[in-house]
Amino acid sequence: MNGAQIQIELEKKAEAVIANRRRLLEERRQRILDDKTRQIGLDVDFLQQQVEERKQREAKEAMEDRALDELLLSNEQKILKIQRDIDRERRRVNAELENFRMQDQKKENRLDYDLYDPEALKKEKPLPESELGPASMQIFAGEDRGKAEREALQREQQKQWCEEQIAIKNAKAEAERIQNANYDAFVLSLDEQMKRLTGTFNSLQKEALNNVLNENASLADMRKYKEAEEKRQSDLQKKQELEAINTSPFFMEDASRQLNENNRYVTYEFKGFSKENLNEIRQVQLRQIEEKRQRDEAERNVEARHAQEEQRIRNELTKMDRLRKRQLLDEKRKLQNTLKEQDDMFKTTQKVNNEVVAKTAVDPSFFDAFGQSAR
Repeated sequence: MNGAQIQIELEKKAEAVIANRRRLLEERRQRILDDKTRQIGLDVDFLQQQVEERKQREAKEAMEDRALDELLLSNEQKILKIQRDIDRERRRVNAELENFRMQDQKKENRLDYDLYDPEALKKEKPLPESELGPASMQIFAGEDRGKAEREALQREQQKQWCEEQIAIKNAKAEAERIQNANYDAFVLSLDEQMKRLTGTFNSLQKEALNNVLNENASLADMRKYKEAEEKRQSDLQKKQELEAINTSPFFMEDASRQLNENNRYVTYEFKGFSKENLNEIRQVQLRQIEEKRQRDEAERNVEARHAQEEQRIRNELTKMDRLRKRQLLDEKRKLQNTLKEQDDMFKTTQKVNNEVVAKTAVDPSFFDAFGQSAR
């Protein structure tokens, strides 16, 4: 919907308002001029109907106004969008036109530009050397015409060599820095691993010492128990010996009849020990032998456990030491190989540069030009 249609809608709305007002005035005039209505009084139902009609009319007009406002707002937004599109298209066309002028309509492309070109003399090409004579003051006898070009080439070559050497030196320094950083990180990791293993070893050693202390405490308790048992057995044995001395038939025999003329015991005078005494003595001896065997076996077991624990700790330390030495040796070998490769590359580059310098010979005509000038 364009502006003309909106204007037409507004005019129609205004005409409808005017027509409604005229209708209401005409009805009011008819009521005033009607004698019956004027004499009887007001018609309340009719007035109520007029009020309802007026409310409905106002609601309808408000709805129409709201719809018209929404329509106007929508049309305004559409108009603004169309205007933005038109402005955007105008800017694009102007930009394309300006770009075409800058690229295809330069003043240098004009046919008569050479007539007023301010750089015309600078753009003129010099005459070839074959057309130059002594009057040109550009060629002299004995002059080295290729010196400037040769020196420029030599400077460029020297610059390239310096840049290559700088690049090689920087690469070597960077490789050494990376190698040192890796080596430092490796040493730090080894130190961390050594600290961790040292802590493990210390904890194991502490545990082993605690085990040794506990074992020693148990051995001390066992030794005290054995000493007490041995003391008890010794006291019992002494008591038994005293009782045997006092009650043994051997000691109760007649001393004058124990020895013969050759100072030897008379066997028939000694009746000997009973079987119960012999069995008791044998049981005591067997018990002592068994106790000694158990004590020796317990001591051997403790020593074996201590030896195994020491051997395990020694093996762990040996393994850690070998691993650390192997890793350090590998890192040292890698560093040496890297340095050797970099040295070989530097030597190869230097050799190539020397060969290039040796092969770059000076033209013999350069030496023929000396001593030819008359100045």
